[in-house]
Amino acid sequence: MLASMSLQEMQSFLLPTGVNIAHFCTSHKLRHEPVRLDDTDGFPPATLHFIDRSPDHDGNVFLYLHGGGYIFSLASPNTLIFARRAATAASATLVVLEYSIAPAVTYPGQLAQAAAALRFLLQQRHGDPARIIVGGDSAGGNLTLALLAHLQSPHPRIGPIRFAAGGDRKLRAALCISPRTNNVCTAPSYRFNGSKDFMSPQAVRLFTANWQPVDDEVWATPVAGSKAFWATVRAARIIFVVGGDEVYLSDVKAQAELMNAQESPGADIQLTICPGEMHDQPIMDFGQGIEDGRMTTAVISWMRSLPSL
Repeated sequence: MLASMSLQEMQSFLLPTGVNIAHFCTSHKLRHEPVRLDDTDGFPPATLHFIDRSPDHDGNVFLYLHGGGYIFSLASPNTLIFARRAATAASATLVVLEYSIAPAVTYPGQLAQAAAALRFLLQQRHGDPARIIVGGDSAGGNLTLALLAHLQSPHPRIGPIRFAAGGDRKLRAALCISPRTNNVCTAPSYRFNGSKDFMSPQAVRLFTANWQPVDDEVWATPVAGSKAFWATVRAARIIFVVGGDEVYLSDVKAQAELMNAQESPGADIQLTICPGEMHDQPIMDFGQGIEDGRMTTAVISWMRSLPSL
C-alpha cells in the first residue's frame, strides 16, 4: 500500500511534530512550553519545545533532533520516551526542535533552524555551550553532524554560532544514533545488511529527492569532510551508536574513522556497534516495551557517564 502512495499522501497521515509533543506531554502530565524561533536566516520559523521545564531554565539541556529522513514529522511517542530517558541519564532537560520537513523546506533550511535553536539555548546560558548536549537519530544524527560542521565552518547561507569568548569552549556532548552520513547508497553494508534492515536504498532515494542535499557539501554529507576538517570539533564528547545489521553501518564507520573515533568506552569520540540491531533500534524497542536493548543501553550508559556540571 505505502509503495503506491505519494509522499504527500504519506505525510497526510502524520500529525505535525508540535501536536504530537503536546499530546505526549498531556498524556504524561508534563509541562510543555513551545518557543517560536524566527532567527532562521531567511528560512521559515521553527519551534523549540521545552518539556517539563521553563524556557528560561539555564541548566543542563539536551537538544534532540528527530529522525524521519527530513520528510516525516516526529510521529512516534516512543522517540520522546527514549529521548527523555536519555536526557534524565545526563541530568538534563529535554528540548525538541520542530523543524520544517521537505519538500516544503529543503536543504539547508533544517540546519538554519537547528542553528537558531542552538543560538537560543546559548543566549540562556550567556554563550557558554558546556551545559548543552546536541543529539538525534537518523536524519537527526545527520543534523547533529551538520551543526558540528557549521561550528567548524559556517554554511554560507547561515549565520555563524558564537560561543562566549575565553578558553576552548565546547558543547558538553554530541550524540549520533544511526546517523545518515552519506546520501548515496553505494557503501558495502547496503549489500551485506540489505536483507536485515528495514531501511532501504529506495527510502534513502525518497529522502534525498525531496530534501535535495548538495552531496559534496559537508553540512549535508558529513563523510565529504576531510580528516583535517574533522580533526577538531567543538564538542567535548561524541558518540556514534549504530546497529551491526544497519545498511548505514559502513558509512557510519567511515565517518567515525574521519573523526578518529575509538571503539573503547571512555574515548572522547566513541564508536559503538551493536550486533544484531537495526536502524533506530531504540525507537522500535521502546514501542515493544524493551528498555534494555544494546543500542538503548549504550546510549543511556554514555549519557550517564558525561561529566556533571
